[in-house]
Amino acid sequence: MASRTVGELMDADAAQPSTSTPELVEQERLRAEPFPALMAQTAEVLETSAALAEEHSRRLEATGSSDDAAQQRQAAERARDAARHARAQAKEWVTETLRLERLRRELEERNRHTDERDRVADERETVAHQRDRIADEREQLADERERIADEREQRVAEREQRFYDQHTSSSGALLRRSHESLQRARQALERSRAGIDRADAALQRRGAGWSREDAQVQREIATSQREVYTENEDQSSGQR
Repeated sequence: MASRTVGELMDADAAQPSTSTPELVEQERLRAEPFPALMAQTAEVLETSAALAEEHSRRLEATGSSDDAAQQRQAAERARDAARHARAQAKEWVTETLRLERLRRELEERNRHTDERDRVADERETVAHQRDRIADEREQLADERERIADEREQRVAEREQRFYDQHTSSSGALLRRSHESLQRARQALERSRAGIDRADAALQRRGAGWSREDAQVQREIATSQREVYTENEDQSSGQR
């Protein structure tokens, strides 16, 4: 690096891709940091050499060695030019060091913003995942509510069916018992009617020897029994 000028180094740095990291820039700055002092020291040495050559040329001039004195003056002039160039290089190195420091800070700031953007992007992605998870949980809850509602409806239907079956069974048994009772009552009425008919026939056979009043009483009894039988039979028919 010491064999290259600051301008060449700056041009080479500018030609580098923009993917430099703060660490790489800091390494460049640290390498460039000694050069301002080194170039300043070089300029001082060259200025001292120029002064010594100038003084030596005057001594040679005094001794009559004009050619040697002229050469010494030329050497002194070259040393001064080199010293001026070294001081200019020192200033350029100071400028380059400051530029690298600014670049490092800019890169750090840019990286900080990039990290912040990445963090925000990650947080947004996390929020999106949480929203998806909440949506899935809500859908699962909706399915669970629907399942519970279906089970409840099924239990209600089963309970109603059992009640209907029990009620139908009880009603059927009651109807069967009522029908059996009506059948027995009808049979009893039929037997009673047959008995009345037989009694009526017997009364008619025996009525010849009865008085008019006895015959009338027997006919009224038979008529009353027939009315009772007819009324019971009508009630039985209505219940059926």
